[in-house]
Amino acid sequence: MFNILRYFWYNYKNYLILILFVTLSVSLLTLNDNPRVKNFRSFSFGLFSATTSFFQPFFTFNNIQSENEELRDKNALLMLELNRLREYRRIADDIDSMKMQADTFSTQTVFSKIIFRAYSGNQLNLNIDAGRNEGIEAGMPVITPDGLAGIVYESSNEYSIVRTIKNSNLRLVVRNSGDGSQGILRWNGRDLLITNLPKTAVVNVGDVFVTSDVSSLVNLPVNIGKVKRVLNPEEGIFNDILLQAAVDVDQIDYVFVVKEIPSKIKRNVELNFYRYK
Repeated sequence: MFNILRYFWYNYKNYLILILFVTLSVSLLTLNDNPRVKNFRSFSFGLFSATTSFFQPFFTFNNIQSENEELRDKNALLMLELNRLREYRRIADDIDSMKMQADTFSTQTVFSKIIFRAYSGNQLNLNIDAGRNEGIEAGMPVITPDGLAGIVYESSNEYSIVRTIKNSNLRLVVRNSGDGSQGILRWNGRDLLITNLPKTAVVNVGDVFVTSDVSSLVNLPVNIGKVKRVLNPEEGIFNDILLQAAVDVDQIDYVFVVKEIPSKIKRNVELNFYRYK
């Protein structure tokens, strides 16, 4: 410690002596009552105040600019956090709604997350994070709170592929919840259609179609969508219906798989259409 002090004194003693005498001089000036000294003190303090006032706006501007940038950064982070919380709230509401709907089914359901969307032309399949380990098999319905999303096409131990309603290879028997008339649901690559609907059927815009109880794939009354337009009311022996899908399979994040296994004979008959390529 003594060596450090000696080194410091040896190298900086001139500066230390200067600082000491300047400090002593300033102290003596404050105690001096000589009129000239008083005038000098007043002039010095006035000059210091004027200089400070002149340069203060520049320092203030720099400080404000720095604080403004900091506040913008914090605002951006808060906005991202708010958007994240809103997304979590939306997901939580969807999950609660789906759980409430799942309780209405007499059969068991499996909650799963969509991990990948596979687009092939105008066809859409979904990959979900549940498979044979959870008891999922091909042909099981996949639903959301709004209605039917698709059918399980293939499953591994941990994952499954869902053939959505936006897939031309998926065809289901559906019925009008109003008059009970039945047709075939199919995707033409652009629109969701119901074909083979008898001309005698009473169909109005806004009518709701659900899966038919005679279907071997989905024999639960699950919502499919609403009628947008009757395409050929004056032609042919069958009507074709343009349908507004109840489920937007391009936007959903979570689904339920209904572990409903129809009778084996009926299932094999309709799966011939389902597996058609």
